[in-house]
Amino acid sequence: MNIGGDQWVSNGANAWLLTDAAGVIIAPNITVRTYAGHEVNATLGGNQSTGASAFAGTITLQRDVRLTSANTDNQVVAFNNRITGTGGIIKVGLGTVALNYTNTYAGTTDLQAGTLRLGAAGALPGSTDVLLANAQGVFLDLNGYNQTVATLSGGGAAGGTVSLGPATLSVGGGHFGGTITGTGGLIKTGTGSLTLSGANTYSGPTYIVGGTLAHGVDDALGPGAVTVSGPTTTWNLGPYSDTVGKVTVENAGQITGSGTLASTVGFELRSGTVNVALGGSVGLQKTTSGMASLGAANTFSGETRILDGTLRLQHAQALQNSTVNLAATDTGSLDLNGLSATLGGLCGSRNLVVPDGRTLAVGQNHASLTYAGQLSGKNITLRKAGAGAWTLTGDHVFTGRTEIQAGSLILGEGGSSGWLATPIQNEAALIFNRADDRVLDQRISGTGSLTKLGRGTVTLTADNDYSGATYIRDGVLKVLGWHSGGGLYEVGGGIAATTPVLGGTGTILGNVWILPGGELSPGQSIGTLSIQGDVNLGGTLFIELDDTGDGISDVLQVEGMLDLSGSSLRLAVLTDLDDEAYVFVTYGILRGGPFGKVLNLPDGYHLDYRYQGLNQIALVIPEPPPSKLLTAALLVLWVTTRRRC
Repeated sequence: MNIGGDQWVSNGANAWLLTDAAGVIIAPNITVRTYAGHEVNATLGGNQSTGASAFAGTITLQRDVRLTSANTDNQVVAFNNRITGTGGIIKVGLGTVALNYTNTYAGTTDLQAGTLRLGAAGALPGSTDVLLANAQGVFLDLNGYNQTVATLSGGGAAGGTVSLGPATLSVGGGHFGGTITGTGGLIKTGTGSLTLSGANTYSGPTYIVGGTLAHGVDDALGPGAVTVSGPTTTWNLGPYSDTVGKVTVENAGQITGSGTLASTVGFELRSGTVNVALGGSVGLQKTTSGMASLGAANTFSGETRILDGTLRLQHAQALQNSTVNLAATDTGSLDLNGLSATLGGLCGSRNLVVPDGRTLAVGQNHASLTYAGQLSGKNITLRKAGAGAWTLTGDHVFTGRTEIQAGSLILGEGGSSGWLATPIQNEAALIFNRADDRVLDQRISGTGSLTKLGRGTVTLTADNDYSGATYIRDGVLKVLGWHSGGGLYEVGGGIAATTPVLGGTGTILGNVWILPGGELSPGQSIGTLSIQGDVNLGGTLFIELDDTGDGISDVLQVEGMLDLSGSSLRLAVLTDLDDEAYVFVTYGILRGGPFGKVLNLPDGYHLDYRYQGLNQIALVIPEPPPSKLLTAALLVLWVTTRRRC
């Protein structure tokens, strides 16, 4: 059936556009109007199982019109020309109505039942307010066509679904509690606010380019990427959390909320402010010029790179689980903004300024890293946290103090760089690993251990009181001050490029074990090393002797027990010797002697392990035996007698 000619529907109590037969085409232009308070109804499609009804002419609405598709068997009633006018449309009935033209009506689009399907881009006017009932079976089907609407509202737990397909829906505002599905995306435009209170599943990107997109529930956005762009643009999660794809903030955009925003891809900050906790196992990149700031206690655990611009911290825990990589190829800067900040880790080679008087804690994520840059600042505290090993290969110039709370702080990587010159509070492990010689004049305290690696010499001049063990695995450790901590010294026991040596002229209150391959070398050149505990000398004792002046030698003073089991003695004679005795060891108790091997023993001397009947070991010229003394005396007497004759 084809109905031709222009038609008017007006002035009735209730007006009806009725087709109750399949395959009906209503071709004329139709103007629909009624008195105020009356309805205009279009009952479209009958109960037939075949055919479809279509309106081919222009429909001008001066009142809202109720579009009722009675079909329930997948038949579609189509509007193939423009719907215009000041009125709106109300979709009722369980069937499907298709809008196949770019329409310009000014009223509301109200979906109360069934499906409203779009058959053209802009099938809904961009100024229309779309309302979906909170009822089962209510669908707005974009059918693959991009669409812009003023607001999107309604829907809820019972129903109200927007099916994007591959299309994009642009929305200015509203409060929508239904579900948005499909592979397409969502764009928040305008200056208004759009609140999403349904657990949406669409997988395409979300662009927030104007106003506010707010959450009314957890996981309000689909799993796709989200971009927040513009100085008046805000993504407000409120108390809710969400997990999405890549998150991009640009053009001074803002993200706020008290929940957690997790990403499965990563965070890219160009410029803007993020005041919500960022989570996930992904990283963050600051990529363009300008500033981006982090204002929440973030938990994301991936790497942070500052390729360009400035990344400013507005919360001390903003990077608490992330490793900050100050890579040489990057040009951006990290602004700690006057905070005492915690970093998950720190690596790279560029420098970092710590605010004066503040604390920088590094290592919260327990990763083992190397940092080649230089830390600077006045009266700061550098705190090593976490179980990992943090190696510093830069020579740091900050003043203040260093704290080792957990893990290992390693100064150097076997080369000639990596140092700091502050007092060290060590509650874990401090490791020196240098190939050259360095002097630490600052105090070491705490309960942690100290390990000497590398073939260089480290000299400790301060009075230290750390109570942990001291391990000398390679190179030389010299103690010139007083070490009152009481911890064990263990020399040797590792794979060393050079002989591990404990030396110096200080005083050690603990026990000392010299393992095979290790060496104990009292003195700083010629000098005395005092050990208040026991010494187990399973390696080598190295002693220098010098006859300049009154004749002196290195001296090892052992207040406790000296065990010589498995030991060797190596002597170095600096000048010709002419004194009768050189005392080089004193002890409380002697066990395990004598030395198993003696190297470079001067001619005419031997070792006396109880020199002068005291607890001391000396290099001495032996006295002649009594028989030789008697012979010498008789010879002198005979010579004297001969002269008298």
